[in-house]
Amino acid sequence: MSVLLATGLIEAEITTLKPGAPYVPLRLAIVIGITENGHAELAKMSEVAVPVSTSMQFSRGFRLM
Repeated sequence: MSVLLATGLIEAEITTLKPGAPYVPLRLAIVIGITENGHAELAKMSEVAVPVSTSMQFSRGFRLM
């Protein structure tokens, strides 16, 4: 979450809760929204072609991938 927030892809609020154990701070992240840059990155991800898996079937059920 913090990387997405730092790069400006989302708007979020990160707070610290009461610790449940010593030296273990619990954090809560609430995503408020996705920025225009975030929507653009999501659009780029959906345009990526899915790799075609190729394999060869041999006798006795062996397969080369």
